[in-house]
Amino acid sequence: MADRAEKSRRDRREPHPLAVLAGVLAAFLLLAACYVGYQALHILFPQNVYETALPATVSDNVEADGVLLFDEVYVSGSGTLGYLAADGERVSAGTAVAEIYSDASQAVLRQQLTQLTEQIDLLQRSQNTTSLQLDTLLRERSAALYDMMDELDAGAYDEVSSGANAYVLLDCRIIVINKQNGGISEARRIGVNRARGKYIQYLDCDDVLMSNAIGCLVNRAEETQADVVVAPFFFCEDGGRKESDSMEFEQMSGIEYLKCILCSRAYWAMWTKFHLRSLYDEGIERLGISFGEDVALSTQILVRSGKVVSINTPILDYYVYSSSVSHDLGERAYLDFNVYVRWFDDYIERNGLHEEFARELALFHIKNTQARLHWKKAKDVNKEMNRLMIGLGDYPEFWKLLSRREKKIVTTYRLSSLLGYWRLYYYNWKNKL
Repeated sequence: MADRAEKSRRDRREPHPLAVLAGVLAAFLLLAACYVGYQALHILFPQNVYETALPATVSDNVEADGVLLFDEVYVSGSGTLGYLAADGERVSAGTAVAEIYSDASQAVLRQQLTQLTEQIDLLQRSQNTTSLQLDTLLRERSAALYDMMDELDAGAYDEVSSGANAYVLLDCRIIVINKQNGGISEARRIGVNRARGKYIQYLDCDDVLMSNAIGCLVNRAEETQADVVVAPFFFCEDGGRKESDSMEFEQMSGIEYLKCILCSRAYWAMWTKFHLRSLYDEGIERLGISFGEDVALSTQILVRSGKVVSINTPILDYYVYSSSVSHDLGERAYLDFNVYVRWFDDYIERNGLHEEFARELALFHIKNTQARLHWKKAKDVNKEMNRLMIGLGDYPEFWKLLSRREKKIVTTYRLSSLLGYWRLYYYNWKNKL
C-alpha cells in the first residue's frame, strides 16, 4: 500500500511528455517572434546605410567632330593671376590674356580700370549718334532691348554682348552683366556688388514690373525714411489675373514683418520688398540654393530692418508656370528645402531670437512636416514627429491646420511611435497623403 502511494507521488512529479513538448514549442515560438521583431525594427529603423558599388568602364574610343590642340607656356614668378580676356573669348595670336599682380589690391585696380575703359569707349561711341529726337531714341532703345531678348530666347549667347552694348549706348543707366549661369543666388550677389544706387529692387526674368512701380516705391521710401517698402502684386496664371492678398499697415519693425510671413500673412518673395542697399553692408549669407533663396535673403534683410512700411499699389505681374523653381517640387527642390530649414533654425538661434519666435517657429516646423508628407519622405517625417507634437502641445490652436489623416497620424504617434510610423508608412504606401 505504501509502495503504491510512493509510486503515485513519483508519477505526479515526473513531467508529462506532452507538457514538455508544449513547453519546447512555446519557447521556440517565443524565440522566433523575438527574432522577427528584431529584424522588423532593423528594417523600419536601419542603423546602417548600404550602398551598391558597380564597376565603371570608360571606352577607349571617343567620337568627336574635331580636336583642339594648344600649347601651355610656363610663366615664372609669383603673385595674383588676373585674366585680361573673358572665358571663351576669341583672341588673335600674340594677344596678352593674363597678367601677374604683386598683390590682390593691384588686381582689383586693374579690373576697375578695365571696366572704366569699356564705359569710356561706350560713351565715346554714344556721342556719334544722329538720333537727336527723344521719340527716336526711345524707339531705338526698345528695339535694342527686344533684339537682346530675342538673342537670349534663341540661345545665341555670343551675340548677347553686342546687343547689350547697343542697349547701353542708348541708356547709360543700364548695366548689363553677361556671365555663365551660376544660379539665382550668385546672380543676385553679383548684381548687388555692382549696384551703386540707394535702393535695391529684384525682378524675376519672367515677371513684368508696372511702369509706375519704381516711382511709387521710391516716393514711399523717401517720405517715410523706411528701410523696406512692401507691396502687393498680381498672380497671372492660365490667362487669369488676380491681385495678391495685401497687408496694409502704417509701419512695423522687420522682425514683426518676418513673424507675419511665418504666419502666412505676407510673402517670402524678395521682389515684394523694395529695400535699402545699405542693408547688405554687413554681408549676406548665401546658401547657394534656388528653391528657398528668398527665405534666406528675406530673413536677413528683415532682421536688420528697423522700419517696414507698405503701399497698396500692385507693382508687378507674377506669372505662375509649372516649370518655375517654386513649383517644380522635385528631388533637387527637396534638397534645397532641407538646407534652408536647417539654416533658418540656426540663424534665429545665433541672433538670440529663439524665445521671441517660439510660436512662429512651432508653426514653421508644422508646415515643414506637412511639406515632407507631400514629398512622401516618411523617414524624415518620422524624425520630425516629436518636435511637431511638442509644438501642438504648446500651441493647440495649430491642431486645426492638420488634415484628417494628419490628425490620425499624430494621434497614433501619441499612443506609440512604432504604431504611428506604421500608420504613416501605410498612408504613404497607399498614396493617401
